[in-house]
Amino acid sequence: MSTDLKPAEAASKSPVMDSSLDLAQAFMNTQVYQEYLAAAAAVERDEKAQQLLRQIEEAQADLHAKKSWGGITPEDIEQLNDLEAAMKAYEPAGRYVAAQEDVIDYTKQLNEYVSQKLGADFARLAAPAHSCGCGSH
Repeated sequence: MSTDLKPAEAASKSPVMDSSLDLAQAFMNTQVYQEYLAAAAAVERDEKAQQLLRQIEEAQADLHAKKSWGGITPEDIEQLNDLEAAMKAYEPAGRYVAAQEDVIDYTKQLNEYVSQKLGADFARLAAPAHSCGCGSH
């Protein structure tokens, strides 16, 4: 009878993996994350909010493309700013944006706390390795 563990089973027996799973579960139970999920669900049910998000994504992609060509105009920036203002003014979309920003802020604080405890940048350690040659990991 073999006592060898498969990689997934071995990982689940690791104290580091157990701690990581505990951290993930604790994060998913936070009020800030639950509010984000509720706001995201509300946007999923709201066609106008979805439309505003699509318009912003398209405007951001357009701006990014124009930036690489060096052709951003003040009108392009004004259009994006107007779309962002409209989105924030529309309650479901504005709530989603605020909740998203809150989750991002919370994860940054969490990273700082865990990094301090580990003595290393937790987010960098936890990031997936890249094999694209881009210089990341």
